[in-house]
Amino acid sequence: MTKNPAFSDDLPFQPRILAIQSAVLVGAVGNDAAIPVYTHFRQKAARLDTVRLAAHPGFQAGFSDITPATSLAALLEDFARLPHIALPEAVQTGYFGAADQIAPVARFLAQCQKQGSGFYLLDPVLGDAGKLYVDPAIAVAMQEQLLPLADILTPNAFELGWLSGRNIAGLTDAELAANEILANSGQRLRGIFATGIDAGEDRIADMLVTPEGIKTFTHPKKSHGVSGSGDVLSALVISFYLRSKNLQDACQHASQLIRDMIAGTRSPLGLDVARLLARASPEV
Repeated sequence: MTKNPAFSDDLPFQPRILAIQSAVLVGAVGNDAAIPVYTHFRQKAARLDTVRLAAHPGFQAGFSDITPATSLAALLEDFARLPHIALPEAVQTGYFGAADQIAPVARFLAQCQKQGSGFYLLDPVLGDAGKLYVDPAIAVAMQEQLLPLADILTPNAFELGWLSGRNIAGLTDAELAANEILANSGQRLRGIFATGIDAGEDRIADMLVTPEGIKTFTHPKKSHGVSGSGDVLSALVISFYLRSKNLQDACQHASQLIRDMIAGTRSPLGLDVARLLARASPEV
């Protein structure tokens, strides 16, 4: 991999990346998981929070402050009109708090792509452990409006199954489901990077499926999940892709690094991203 760029004052406010997802007061989920990745790799990123929570909703059914769709739309429209600021090179989306938030994001992405920018990673944060944990209308809107704009999709096993209509019991199921989505999603979608696939014998796999073939990266299975690890993985894919422009290399590096980070944490509230990255990837 190439080294990270030196910090520069030439364009001090120009974001390379826009991250659109949730925010929490405690833990590392959504933008609070992704932004430390971009900071570590010296990639200036802007953030737009879709919802604010005290912590990952799996820990309590508490208050959620959902950003109104009208506010998201106005902020994105103003952002696109800022003088001396170009549209971002890459966009990451994750958790949405309401289905009507998705249309203004889709319009913004279409504008980016019309102008030739905006590598788009869709992390379809829909559910896990066999069930949806968002309003089904969010899942449908995401599939109908965002999936056609995506360059890469990063679902977990449940999300891959929901999007394809298949039960994902192992690697063969994941391969069939990913290829089915690729076949039905038009020419823009370059790959599906499915994570957390059961690989048997206490192994878990991340699988990259592209029109050119399949690459599988297996790791020892951890006894429990870590909140926000998918958000960190998605940010790592973008970070590595912007450095190399090679999707396979980006996914391979992201898969190995996130597994090293997960192995080094005990907190279910999320990864201590800055500390773990400094330990696992000190050369920046």
